[in-house]
Amino acid sequence: MSDNEQPRLVLSVAEPEPEPEPEAPSVADDKAAGSPSKTVLPFAAAVDAEDPDSALHVFDKVAQQDDTRDLQVLRQSGVPAILQGMRRYPNASRVQLLGTRALLQVCTEDPSTRRHLLTRQHVEALTANLLQFQTNVQLADLTVCTMSLVGASGEAGLELLESVDAFNILLALMDHHLSEGPLQEHISWILCVALSPNGRRLADTMDLDRILHLLQRSLRKHMGDGNIVESELRVLAALQDQLQEKYKPSFVFDQQTSSPDALLVHCQRNTELKLQDGSLGAQYLILTMQKHLVNDELARCGLQIIRELSSQCRNCRRKLIYCPCSTQLCELNMHVVTLSALQFHEQHSGIVHQGLMVLHTLVSGSTERKDMLLKAECIPAFARLLSRHELEVTVVEPLLLCLLSLSVDKAHRDQLMHNDTLLRGLLKCIEQHIGSPVVEASISRPSFSRLTQRRHFFLI
Repeated sequence: MSDNEQPRLVLSVAEPEPEPEPEAPSVADDKAAGSPSKTVLPFAAAVDAEDPDSALHVFDKVAQQDDTRDLQVLRQSGVPAILQGMRRYPNASRVQLLGTRALLQVCTEDPSTRRHLLTRQHVEALTANLLQFQTNVQLADLTVCTMSLVGASGEAGLELLESVDAFNILLALMDHHLSEGPLQEHISWILCVALSPNGRRLADTMDLDRILHLLQRSLRKHMGDGNIVESELRVLAALQDQLQEKYKPSFVFDQQTSSPDALLVHCQRNTELKLQDGSLGAQYLILTMQKHLVNDELARCGLQIIRELSSQCRNCRRKLIYCPCSTQLCELNMHVVTLSALQFHEQHSGIVHQGLMVLHTLVSGSTERKDMLLKAECIPAFARLLSRHELEVTVVEPLLLCLLSLSVDKAHRDQLMHNDTLLRGLLKCIEQHIGSPVVEASISRPSFSRLTQRRHFFLI
């Protein structure tokens, strides 16, 4: 051993088991050891108690310096030095933000090995961040990502998070920042890991109603983001046993199931559930239909269930178009999956009829829901249907009702009037089914007159 080598580095090599929770070396330790080694302790005692910038400088050195590639250096000096800086300035949000970022950067470079560097002291500091700086979304997101490394380190990591009440804090954070999509996704992934087979015991100790309520609200808020939806559905799948036990009939969702018939049975059961606002069953139904959109029987039965859901509110038993909860239908993307079903099964009049009846219910309400339907490209979908040579009256009637509902507002009517394919097809269908009571009643309405007042509509 040369003169400038540190004794404890040699011991550490001879004894492969690391210290359980190494603390950052102090100034006194440094002096007792003589000249500090540039390899072993490059970051020790570098944080000035009077200068927060010294902590930021240390964070940057630990995250960027080549020495941090040495796991031993990180364990004995680098990561403890970051913790030292964060502890020394607990009320400085910038110090906490950059310290957390440095921890995350260092550990994600080789997560399978380095996530074990995060000790109880780190977890306590991260938890304190969530409590003190809960309005700081950027810091909260970095903190959650760093905590997820602890959870991914195995059962010991999950127990560590549980011991500092991290999961209840995460649920509170999820509630506080419901509109922050990335944060919702990252919290969901931690919950998913915590509720996996390794963390199954944890599922029995968590507030199931609270988790379900938060997931419902978040799913409705972020239904258009596939990453968030996937992470939150994985949480629900992990809770399957508890859901089955608490709610009857069985509440089942298996992402690996390939049989659309089996999934349809589960969806039919789930739509009977009244969990909070009753939307979880509908979410399962929609996701099932999206997964098996080309299955005509699933499309037909699924649209029938959606039609029942869209006709009567499960909360107040009123017609949904008059119900205060009605916006949940479009937020759940029922209109999108219905339009997709029309596209895949436009030759199947039964499916098209069910789909158009659903859309008619949805567009009979607020302007916002009509806007959502138009954004989902309903006009081209209707035009494709009307361009077919013959349509049965069971298709023409609800289609005409949808168009008349959309034409009430001038802005929506203008969009309809500028689609020549739609207007030409509409006139042909009206001529074909002029004896239908629904068709004749529809063309006598003022909204139809406004829709047909442009001259080019009659240039057939």
